[in-house]
Amino acid sequence: LLFHIFLDNLGQVPTLTADLGQNVTMPCQFFGNKHNNITLLKWSRPDQGPDSYILLYEDGRFHPDKQLPSYKDRVYLEDMETRDFSLILMNVTMEDRGPYECDFVEEGWNQLSRTTSTTFLEVVEPGEFVFRVQFVSLMKLLGLRSDVCGL
Repeated sequence: LLFHIFLDNLGQVPTLTADLGQNVTMPCQFFGNKHNNITLLKWSRPDQGPDSYILLYEDGRFHPDKQLPSYKDRVYLEDMETRDFSLILMNVTMEDRGPYECDFVEEGWNQLSRTTSTTFLEVVEPGEFVFRVQFVSLMKLLGLRSDVCGL
């Protein structure tokens, strides 16, 4: 599996690059009080509408009936017990390219706290990303500007 995390041009949304057909893990971790109750956990595709769930956990149970059909049997959580809500996406397709949002709500001593993180998934043909990195490195070595080539 070849992947790389970097910031986009605006420095706001982390981008994860994955090879077509491989598995990828999109990070989402909880660093709060481990005794707080997680009342909502959802992974969604914000570019596909407000209820575009990849995975939904609410009221103490998962809701596979609300999952986008193309993700059925292809997504898993890293380890909910340790509060690692990272999403494992199996057999990445070109249609998987786009933004992913991890959103969870924790309930503690008379307070609710909400955490949201976004990751952009870029999908490439196997070897394409390595070639691009090597090409950009060569351009820099030769003193050429990679932005002229659109890289």
